[in-house]
Amino acid sequence: MVVGMWTFSSPPQEGKRLGISALILILGGLWGRWITEVGAGPMGEKLSASSMCPIIHQYIPRDSKAFIPIPRSNSYAVLCRVNLTSSQCEWVLIANRGRCYYFNLGLKEHLVLHQMGLIVMHMKKELEGEYQVLSGINRTCQGRVLMTYVGPLFLYRIFLLIPGIMFLVGLGMLWDWLIKARSRMGASEEEQTANQLIQHVIPPPLDTTARL
Repeated sequence: MVVGMWTFSSPPQEGKRLGISALILILGGLWGRWITEVGAGPMGEKLSASSMCPIIHQYIPRDSKAFIPIPRSNSYAVLCRVNLTSSQCEWVLIANRGRCYYFNLGLKEHLVLHQMGLIVMHMKKELEGEYQVLSGINRTCQGRVLMTYVGPLFLYRIFLLIPGIMFLVGLGMLWDWLIKARSRMGASEEEQTANQLIQHVIPPPLDTTARL
């Protein structure tokens, strides 16, 4: 008599592959949604209206550091640089949860977007221009930074002192002219007074022709 026996085998390999594929699809969908909300879209933004965005003028000497306060919300933020040729604001980096993700790796060692503002390091001529900080999914403009490169700090201070030096030199020349003019006026008055005294003391010469 043959007795039938039930055999139990492990799940087929195709089932495992199907489960892994489904998991990958789910994770890929979530990742794609995050990218769409955070960093997707064009790598440039239309320029915000100047009235909607506060303007900050910052003059930074060569090879120096600067902190530009721009308070923003806790959500992610985009730092973009204005391209005057295309009238677009090209993305430089995205800041999210204390980390910066750069689109322009050449600026990685120079620009850091902090929770409280923008940090500039090792200022150079190529960093000069206009930047905008956009916050949230709607990319609300939090601030416009007009960054200007200046030469060495010593020469920059001398350049700032030139108008004051010119004013002091002009004031000194004017004061010297007034003193000399006053001296000339005083000398002429004394000369006139002396001539009048001489005329009163010395009698006029006698007219001898009248007797003849």
